[in-house]
Amino acid sequence: MNYGRVAHILGTFCVFISLMLVVPLLVAYFHGETDAYRAFGIPIVIGLVLGLFLRRVFKNASRNLYRREGLLIVTGCWLVAAILGAVPFAVSGMIPNLEDSFFESMSGFTTTGSTILRDIDAHRLSDRGLMFWRSMTHWLGGMGIVVLFVAVLPALGVGGRLLYQFEAPGVETDDLKPRIRETAVALWKIYLLMTVAEASLLMVAGLDLYDAVVHTFGTVATGGFSTYGNSIKDFDSAAVEIIITVFMFLAGVNFTLYFRARRDGLRHFLKDPEFKTYVGILLVMIVITVVMLLSRGDYDNGGRATLDAAFTVVAVGTTTGYVTADFETWPTALRIMLVMLMFVGGSAGSTAGGMKVFRIMLVVKYVGHEFRRFIRPHRVRTTLVGGHEVSDEVMRNVLAFFAVSILLFAGSTVALSVMDPDIEMETATTSVVATLWNIGPGLGAVGPTDNFAGLPGPGKILLTFLMLFGRLEVFTAMVIFMPALYQD
Repeated sequence: MNYGRVAHILGTFCVFISLMLVVPLLVAYFHGETDAYRAFGIPIVIGLVLGLFLRRVFKNASRNLYRREGLLIVTGCWLVAAILGAVPFAVSGMIPNLEDSFFESMSGFTTTGSTILRDIDAHRLSDRGLMFWRSMTHWLGGMGIVVLFVAVLPALGVGGRLLYQFEAPGVETDDLKPRIRETAVALWKIYLLMTVAEASLLMVAGLDLYDAVVHTFGTVATGGFSTYGNSIKDFDSAAVEIIITVFMFLAGVNFTLYFRARRDGLRHFLKDPEFKTYVGILLVMIVITVVMLLSRGDYDNGGRATLDAAFTVVAVGTTTGYVTADFETWPTALRIMLVMLMFVGGSAGSTAGGMKVFRIMLVVKYVGHEFRRFIRPHRVRTTLVGGHEVSDEVMRNVLAFFAVSILLFAGSTVALSVMDPDIEMETATTSVVATLWNIGPGLGAVGPTDNFAGLPGPGKILLTFLMLFGRLEVFTAMVIFMPALYQD
């Protein structure tokens, strides 16, 4: 293990995060929030001093990076970001409890959107710089902080490819750019263009610059942090809801399709099996939701029912977590279907969480293949997706991911129940689902109009690491706890 090179890159990353913290400091300065200077100044200084120290001490370390170093660096970068990102919340007193600050910061960077803040509206008025940082963590983590790191630091070279692949395992690099930095830059350009487009449209719809940018961060990153207690519902604007619904949907699409569409037109969308499945799932779920809401008499306005249904389904399906309606009051069958939609998530290579549509497709194909083989065991069959054969290695990886995810889900639910004997099963189960698959709100005490503040401290720490596991597709983060990683 080349620990010197690992420490050198983590030191560079500390400097990088410190520079990112300057942005919300400027926002606080613009709004005259002098109390925030200390809150941002301390982590900026800590990050710069620690980062420059590590860079200097290990400047002569071997530049060789291999698989084990890549795994340790990626997970280490996310932990460094969450820790430094939590300092402003703790120092300012906005979130004085350390595990709560760590929870909020990790939830931001992993674009989970779960929160422990109780009085969000009050913080919006008095802590605009801190609330901006809270949402900015979404934007940094959406496309991937390590991917951004690779994009702005070409000196990483070959190591950059390793870091990129471990952070974004669902993003295909074939057919994009021959150099990994060019790929990272291309994807971030698309991400930035989408950010500017949505913020501009929200301002046209009546939002001021601050609210437009903050809610754009939460949308394109499918994070869901809002500066309003009732989330998007507080705007009481159909135009705002439609714009956010459209961009949540776009953020749940594989970003490599946007790159290819820019080069070859829209035919890649129409030919891509995952995109068609993603659209089909959302459309079917929206229709079912509208029919159930209107048939039960929950709504007397078909347009309002359709808009709430579309917004909620897309918000849940892309794991964004924004809210315009309290879906906990919806029929039980509908709530169960929404929980199932949470498991699925968005497309591979998108900013959305969940297990990803492509993995669900592969598992369904595999099960069908096994049934057919059970009937005719001697017939040779191959698993095809979009006319392309899926290799045995890919299938093994997908099945292993499912197995580990389900075991992690079950074990964490039991652990959370042990930590808080009074917790309801619905709350315990959906707390784990919401954090492990980076969704945000759950049901019960952690529903769309509630938060995670009432959970015990150890439970919050558990859920914080589940967010990290989910964001890094389980294996990348979990292997750092295995002794084999450090054995030569």
